[in-house]
Amino acid sequence: MSFYNFAKGLLNIVFKGFYKIKYVGTENIPESPFLLCSNHVSYCDPILVALPIKQEMHFMAKYELFKIPLLNVIIKKLGAFPVKRGHANVESIDTAISLLKEGNSLVIFPEGTRSKSGKPQKPKSGAALVAHRADIQILPVAIKMQNRKLFRSLVTITYGKPIAPQELNIDHQTSNALKDASQIIMGRILDMFYDNDVQGKEE
Repeated sequence: MSFYNFAKGLLNIVFKGFYKIKYVGTENIPESPFLLCSNHVSYCDPILVALPIKQEMHFMAKYELFKIPLLNVIIKKLGAFPVKRGHANVESIDTAISLLKEGNSLVIFPEGTRSKSGKPQKPKSGAALVAHRADIQILPVAIKMQNRKLFRSLVTITYGKPIAPQELNIDHQTSNALKDASQIIMGRILDMFYDNDVQGKEE
């Protein structure tokens, strides 16, 4: 068993003990490589969205975490690579694209940072740029958490139908085209986030 699967199994027990987790639309998770794009409400999000996914996922993590010796080793084994917030992050974007082109799957939060209110924020263009250049399908995911600080709070995680790269309508890689594509991705996430009729399996 890989370290990733061992850690995932352990965290699965921990998180399902702390939260009431309801998964919706897991049948939409592709078997082939994909870019998972989700809204961002807590530090737990990368783990929460990855738990029902069979594939080993890769993640962007803030650069500062890699300065902590033991944590540095753990998150690298869990598929994380560094990103510096507020910078161009050409290296991080190139790493993300390379991972996807090599047949891996990746998690990116289009908002770029956690929402303090729990409500989705405006997306940045990074996810759309990565999806376009990697020519990869996008799995939109919406996370809705009742109360981040309440024990056994309900967390609903909804997986939407994949978005083909062609649906982003990026004919030329301009800032306006990437901005419009980002709105397409975030729009799918918002549709699920504000859908009060979702039914899923609570675990």
